Amino acid sequence: DAFLQHIQTIEPDPATDLEGITQNKLASTPNAAEDLKTTEWVISQEPDVIMATRVEDAKVAAALNRYAGQENRRVYIALRAGTTFEALAQWRKLIGDEAKAAKNLRMIITGRVLRKLCAACKAGYTPDPLTLRKLNMDPDKVGKLFQARTQPMRDAKGNPVPCEFCKELYFKGRTGVFEVFYIDDEARAVIEAGGSLNQLK
Repeated sequence: DAFLQHIQTIEPDPATDLEGITQNKLASTPNAAEDLKTTEWVISQEPDVIMATRVEDAKVAAALNRYAGQENRRVYIALRAGTTFEALAQWRKLIGDEAKAAKNLRMIITGRVLRKLCAACKAGYTPDPLTLRKLNMDPDKVGKLFQARTQPMRDAKGNPVPCEFCKELYFKGRTGVFEVFYIDDEARAVIEAGGSLNQLK
């Protein structure tokens, strides 16, 4: 479900689940007019912070962008993108004006959840220098990487032994990997000038 959340720190509403935070559920079927109406209502409440989990309409994006330009106001917008540069491209397209898209933009974060290799049964290997360079690792400093094992573990007699830690799943737990792109004055100038993603990279 998509939500518009807003936070008012001056007069928290004790009726909400989290003190001072109000959630406004957006329609399950995307309707630009309804989303804009809900967005404008939330903005009219003058919250300190707005968080939108789905923005697909240019008018909604423009309204949130204008609100973010007010003093002591912050707006967080979620977009589906694989990289910070893909998210930036979507934002620029939604706003439709390079200068307006860049004006109130401060930071872009993308994240992924990855499975962690089982620490008890992961298999080490020696990577080739080309692979390390692709991973931006120094071949002189990194001599070993790890991967999920492809062969069963065996006891002293050669019998297969299951991993008691991961129950033969090869992975145990998850971790987040995040890419952060700070929009400084230099990046903002490139965006305002209609610069390409390669220039920003």
